[in-house]
Amino acid sequence: LLRREIEKLSAYARGRSVVAADVKLLLSVPDSENIFEFLDAISAKNAKKAAETLHREIEAGGGPQSVIYQLIRQFRTMLALRDCLDRNPRENDANILAKKIGAHPFVVKKTLDSLNNFTKGEIKSVLDDLLGLDRSIKNGTRSEEVAFDLFLSGLLARKS
Repeated sequence: LLRREIEKLSAYARGRSVVAADVKLLLSVPDSENIFEFLDAISAKNAKKAAETLHREIEAGGGPQSVIYQLIRQFRTMLALRDCLDRNPRENDANILAKKIGAHPFVVKKTLDSLNNFTKGEIKSVLDDLLGLDRSIKNGTRSEEVAFDLFLSGLLARKS
């Protein structure tokens, strides 16, 4: 991905030095807010928005692996928070929770908003599904688009 982005910038600059404006204009940077948008859509059982957000994140990230990584990171954060809250249900300070799980307070605060919509079992199941998604894409048993659509439909069916 990095190599492609550098080649894109180089081709655009046509021999001149690349400037910050070129980078802002051309680089595909994944928007981590899309992951929160995706989780909000899943929690609201909004299949259309969830699919749009997921596919937008795939396009912005330059490939499925970055999206899978972000989803795994997000659901692991949810699992760690759920575990902390199960042990101490009164703890709701994002800064304290962030220190306990080693995450940024902003991420913890945003994650807490979605956490009530997922049980610990559902979070673990989603993590298993993400492993299956990753395997199916890497071993070529499913195309990226089909694999993500099946993951999404399974996730939405679980939340129904």
